[in-house]
Amino acid sequence: MTQLLEMVQLAHLADRFPAQLSGGQKQRVALARALAVEPQILLLDEPFGALDAQVRKELRRWLRQLHEELKFTSVFVTHDQEEATEVADRVVVMSQGNIEQADAPDRVWREPATRFVLEFMGEVNRLQGTIRGGQFHVGAHRWPLGYTPAYQGRSICSCVRGRWISAAAPVWILRYRYRSLRPARRATIHS
Repeated sequence: MTQLLEMVQLAHLADRFPAQLSGGQKQRVALARALAVEPQILLLDEPFGALDAQVRKELRRWLRQLHEELKFTSVFVTHDQEEATEVADRVVVMSQGNIEQADAPDRVWREPATRFVLEFMGEVNRLQGTIRGGQFHVGAHRWPLGYTPAYQGRSICSCVRGRWISAAAPVWILRYRYRSLRPARRATIHS
């Protein structure tokens, strides 16, 4: 038992009752109990769901280190994409009981197989427009596209992550007016 408590970094609390432990400490005790029988596969179903954000983040990092140290196989069920990508070697995104994509976390993020996966993995900006003449038209704006003959004249919705967007040319702030310490600021930008 002492070895298990040391493994989950709770040996110094061995004399305490469960009611005297924090939520994160209780989760570590539960994991120690599960690992005591040396299972071939460990199922973790929303293990950090009831904990606050900071404790969840600390436990994710700790669990990842423990997982690498002990080399056990686990299935980690979560609805939190950050949790999934931080803890897993492979991510399986499901919708209505069907697998939408199964891959390495960074690949699921960079190359989502479906719109559902794209939206599950984080916020996106949606641009509704039309493909005409090899360009994507959104209102008065046009963006050149690659090979698009199958989509000519079709209305489409383009989903783009904010961090995927970068300026293609230098950007200068022509006018800037500072009003207060509030986050909202007004600037006119010209490229």
